[in-house]
Amino acid sequence: MTSAYQTKQHNELLSLLKEHQNESLKANDILMLLKNLGVSISLATVYRQLEKLISKGLVIKDPGKGGPCCSYFVYKGQNGERTEPFYLKCELCGKFTQIECSELKHLKQHILTHHGFCLTSKRTVLMGLCEKCEQKIENKDK
Repeated sequence: MTSAYQTKQHNELLSLLKEHQNESLKANDILMLLKNLGVSISLATVYRQLEKLISKGLVIKDPGKGGPCCSYFVYKGQNGERTEPFYLKCELCGKFTQIECSELKHLKQHILTHHGFCLTSKRTVLMGLCEKCEQKIENKDK
């Protein structure tokens, strides 16, 4: 009986993350959103379920700037394909975007070949500015 209850919590959490795809959500935010939906769940369970989703490659964890207060992100394209996308995060607005680009695959290979380091794409987040934020900065400087 307990496992069915945990499965319901897992499904509710996954459903919520899918609704907020590409948004950075802290565990406390997820907890409050689930409670607002009437889901009975604890913060410890939220963390446990997020860790399971991370290990399955469905969620990516962004360490953020606040230590243990981390943000979590959901992968896109859960259609069973075994691709290894990279992720982009805007430093101003926080927009989170999945990107699959052959040039990044070349970069990954270069780093392995020339530097002896294998990137794990499913957790690689490149930081920068999205097009909208870059335009805002350019317009501000004019």
